[in-house]
Amino acid sequence: MKLRNPFKKTYSPAQRAMFRFLSRSQLFACLDEHELAEFYPYFYPRSFKKNEVIFFREDPAQAVYLIREGRVELNIDIQDTFEVLAYAEEGVTLGSEAFLPGKRRLYNAIVSSEQADILVLPQVNIMDVFKKETAIKAKLMEALASMYADNTAHIFKAYRNVFGFFDLGKAYMYSFQKRTQKDDEDYGY
Repeated sequence: MKLRNPFKKTYSPAQRAMFRFLSRSQLFACLDEHELAEFYPYFYPRSFKKNEVIFFREDPAQAVYLIREGRVELNIDIQDTFEVLAYAEEGVTLGSEAFLPGKRRLYNAIVSSEQADILVLPQVNIMDVFKKETAIKAKLMEALASMYADNTAHIFKAYRNVFGFFDLGKAYMYSFQKRTQKDDEDYGY
């Protein structure tokens, strides 16, 4: 019979469900349960209605958003129009620039489904965790750098493939799609 360590931290079923959800995120996948538990009390559930703005381009990046359910349109405003970059759905993290102090939003995020249930992680809480848990900060900064490097690679690949008719939306869309091993091989990852 295997003995259970009475001093080992245990988690509730709700916490474990949250950890499973977070581990599907490109950014939070690098953290174990103990590390995810540091953020657990700071995630605030929020429901948004269709056409409700989550954030605008150039807003201060004061929170990270994880989509639990629903669909969000990511677009940029160009003169008098909006160009759709991508649609983000369940498990996608938006506003990752909030992991870096003093940054602003790069695009607009607007709910396109009837409703979107989103977890909000305020930047002030992220910075508090980073101050006391430097290993967590290092892991998340590495994941963020990897994500930014992947996005840059997608942009350059899209530009090379359609020289003269570059579509930023096509390059950006790939970042929010679920990737397969074949996709990684096609992109050289």
